[in-house]
Amino acid sequence: MATNIYCDDAGFTGDNLLNVDQPYFAYSAIAIGPDAAAELIAELRARFRIRDPEIKGMALYQRPYALAAIGWLLGELGDRASVAVSDKLYSLACKFFEYVFEPVLARNSLFFYERGFHLHVANVIWAHLVRGDMSTARIAGRFEALMRRRRGEPQLFFEPHHAAGQPNPIDAIQRFAHACRSPIEKEMAGLADENGRVKWVLDLSFSSAKSVLCTMGERFGALDVMFDDSKPLLAYRDFFDSFIDRIDVPYMTLRGRSAPLVFNLAKPVAFGSSKQEPGLQLADLVASFSALAARDRQTTRGQEILAACLPWFNDESVWPDLDHLRLDRKENALNAVMLLELVARAEAGEDVVEGMPLFYESASSYYEVSPPFGLAGD
Repeated sequence: MATNIYCDDAGFTGDNLLNVDQPYFAYSAIAIGPDAAAELIAELRARFRIRDPEIKGMALYQRPYALAAIGWLLGELGDRASVAVSDKLYSLACKFFEYVFEPVLARNSLFFYERGFHLHVANVIWAHLVRGDMSTARIAGRFEALMRRRRGEPQLFFEPHHAAGQPNPIDAIQRFAHACRSPIEKEMAGLADENGRVKWVLDLSFSSAKSVLCTMGERFGALDVMFDDSKPLLAYRDFFDSFIDRIDVPYMTLRGRSAPLVFNLAKPVAFGSSKQEPGLQLADLVASFSALAARDRQTTRGQEILAACLPWFNDESVWPDLDHLRLDRKENALNAVMLLELVARAEAGEDVVEGMPLFYESASSYYEVSPPFGLAGD
């Protein structure tokens, strides 16, 4: 028998990941039957004297009893909830790698992913964005505009812009994009619809929903899924049909971690409204508290609520990790060198992928003999 799953999001801004008012996106899934969900909502109302016609996570988060409410809900739901929380700026940096670097490195992309090159590039972009670097903000804004464009709109992203002063990783990244414009444009041309519009490519709804449903599929097997009304997920409705009766669930192992690539749907996904579905109200609570607490984690209250929500966070939550920029670690230093090598090859018109494993091996051996000044090998 399939397990009922209710899903909802918080912090939705579509393809606009540079939105400063809602810096986090959360997508949750709750495994609970409709009757049990109604009973849980009724008990939540009674315990905390909630009289609102519909329980909304954003409103409940503002109440003085928010921490007590989410703590009680954690005890009731346990591992029947999963939430993927994404830092939007870092997610945009990851999308940058996916659509700028990946098309160029596609012939041997696994080599780069296994060495964490994607993590190095994404964290470089994110770190420069959060510290207010103007060159990075310009590149990010132009990239987002490129990924949301309509046919015929100007593409400022590929215009060269070299920062004054010493060369830096952001300058290298932009030079790479400029030198590899042709394969990048070819990749992006395939993203446009029949009207020439690129839409929902940056939006995090689909990847996040797939993430939490893979988690739920591992725990509960066949799933009977209801999404809260969502334009991006409606656009992917036919794609979700490909997961119906997927008894065979392949796994992918990358950097020592194995995860399912699909999940098993018992029937086509349904869409509903939280006004009529208590299960969707529960999903909204988990998603809203997670996104808002992530935003407020510099405050004591935010930290406490975030700590209560953390047991629900799944492994696919998208968060930056500055450890990937520490050049006292061999992998990071080699990724920094590899970025410069890719730029040099691209600007020289050479094949950027051919022989890169050998280059990496040589750089690794040299690092062992003569690490960068002041740094030690692993």
